[in-house]
Amino acid sequence: MGGTISLDVTAPASTTEANAVESSVPVGPGTIKSIIAQFPAGCQYLAKLQVSIAGFGHSRMPLLPSQTLGASALRYIALDNDVQEFPVGLKLYWTTMLYARLWNDDSANQHDIKVIINMEP
Repeated sequence: MGGTISLDVTAPASTTEANAVESSVPVGPGTIKSIIAQFPAGCQYLAKLQVSIAGFGHSRMPLLPSQTLGASALRYIALDNDVQEFPVGLKLYWTTMLYARLWNDDSANQHDIKVIINMEP
C-alpha cells in the first residue's frame, strides 16, 4: 500500500484524557514512512494528540510521540498553527489499525486535527 491516508479527529471542548476521542484507519501492508500532524491556529497547545498502531493481542505501539524523537517522557503532541512531519519508518507485513487519540483542555472551543500517514509499498 503506497500513498497517503488521511484521518480527521475532532475533540469537543473540555474533553479529558480519560474520555479522549479516537479515530482509526486500516494501514498496511507497506511501510509507514512518516506521519504529519496538522494543528490549526487557535489550538494554543490545548489539543493533545497520540498516534498508535495495533500490536499483538490488545496492545498498542505508540508512534507519536515516540522515543526515537528523544521524547521518552512525552505523552502527547500539542501544537498551534503548525504542521509537523514525524519520521516513522515502520514496515508492516499485514493490514493493521492505526489510532489517533485526541483530548482537549480548551474549555471554550472544539479542535479539529488532521493526521496524514505517508505510506510506501
